[in-house]
Amino acid sequence: MTQQLIFGIHPIRQLMKRGLRFKKAYIQKKITSSLQEELIDYCRKRKINFYFTEKEQLHKMTNFSNHQGFVLECKAGFQKVENLTSYLEKLPPTSHQTVLILDQITDQHNLGAIVRSAYFFGSVLVVLENKNSAPIDFVVHKVSAGASLMIPFYLTPKISQVIAVLKQHQYVILGAVVEGEFDFREIEEKQKHSSGDSPKKYALILGSEGKGIRPHLLREVDKKVSIPGVNSFNSLNVSVASGIVLHELSKNG
Repeated sequence: MTQQLIFGIHPIRQLMKRGLRFKKAYIQKKITSSLQEELIDYCRKRKINFYFTEKEQLHKMTNFSNHQGFVLECKAGFQKVENLTSYLEKLPPTSHQTVLILDQITDQHNLGAIVRSAYFFGSVLVVLENKNSAPIDFVVHKVSAGASLMIPFYLTPKISQVIAVLKQHQYVILGAVVEGEFDFREIEEKQKHSSGDSPKKYALILGSEGKGIRPHLLREVDKKVSIPGVNSFNSLNVSVASGIVLHELSKNG
């Protein structure tokens, strides 16, 4: 499927709330939903074509996913950063910046959930390798509630190259592991003593659920951090872990 689609009531409402333009809207015939009137009004005001379509056609468009009777064909795909150095240098000098690096996250539902958290907590960029990463397509758009269309991505042949550029721009590289050197909540306190009032710039690496962060990348991190639990258990789902750590980093901005 080459189309960039977003579907489902909640993701579409989120995109409408942010004023996103799209090419076309497809509405299931004879559906009863408050979104129908909202979407038609949205399209008419922006002169976007909309079509009443059979349910079976929407099934085919979305590969039988749960479209809930509504599908949008996006005007453009996800935001892709072409030059990492230029992008980083153009970021506003805020007090907090977090870049999220995903090492071989191949499950689209995990990627969608992670991206949703990244956008919610204000991450400035998501980094993926070209190979062995989940494709950023309609499944990710759906799971992320459209956040994957609003946060920039940088696709790279080697994450190690990205880490080198980030270090040149004074980012602290964090590696999320099951048993880290310290609790991720200690990051801010340690950073205060080392950087004074300078902007807090972090790059958080998350590895795949099966293997974690690959060894050659783990050797490049400045701090290995973990999430403390109450009960004894192996680890959290990677998307859950991302939300917890990103929330903590956003509080320290």
